[in-house]
Amino acid sequence: MSIITLTTDLGHNDFYVAKLKSSVLKHLPASQFLDINHNIKSHDIQFAAYCLMNVWKDLPKGSIHIVSVYNHYSPSNEYIIFERDGHYFIGPNNGVFTLIFQDLSEIETHSIQGNFQTFFQTYAHAAALVGTGAPLSDVGPKVSALKQKINIIPVYTQTEIRATIIHVDIFGNVILNIEKSFFKEIQKNRSFEIYFKYSDPITSIHESYSQVPIGEVVALFNMNNFLELGINMGNASELLGLFENGTIQIHFKN
Repeated sequence: MSIITLTTDLGHNDFYVAKLKSSVLKHLPASQFLDINHNIKSHDIQFAAYCLMNVWKDLPKGSIHIVSVYNHYSPSNEYIIFERDGHYFIGPNNGVFTLIFQDLSEIETHSIQGNFQTFFQTYAHAAALVGTGAPLSDVGPKVSALKQKINIIPVYTQTEIRATIIHVDIFGNVILNIEKSFFKEIQKNRSFEIYFKYSDPITSIHESYSQVPIGEVVALFNMNNFLELGINMGNASELLGLFENGTIQIHFKN
């Protein structure tokens, strides 16, 4: 039985997700699907990468991860497959995977070859081969050029970080592009001020929302070690006017 994750911009209002699953089940009838997200905004490979990077390591080796975001079938489009740490990744050659694996190269990436009419068939074919134990060389040759994309990285000096809001979750919590290790490296045990507005900065990081009173703003590192701003029992995005691609300033005191 193959575990197959799906991360797509196909939505739930059409038959597309069912078509993708049925195409795979035709070849791997015992597959178990895990829907990571089908509500990715059209063409938003940054968020697709963010969703998948926070899930795939929790699954057993041998899992197959299909990303169908910002793709349409055309003979000129290329679809790729590669293996990383015992997991298989399948999707378009549009840079989405280089947002997860910045060291991904042509050496380990194969082009999916075959006479296909839709990307559903392309993904199903590749999943069927690796799901039954075939080597990647059976799927197709190594790619000649892997499209690269670069994550939005924080701008920083020794006394300041200018972070970007990369996601607002369903609860209105605001996730920044700052990982815990990076924050600690710049902080160097100094006190700090996180400005979500011009006054009343956040000066401490908590372990959970419940550590501040209801209605109060809180900063913490979430389960994936990204810095998150929220409000205990409230919607930080709406109440603080913080939205995706906005910036947050963090000042460190000498």
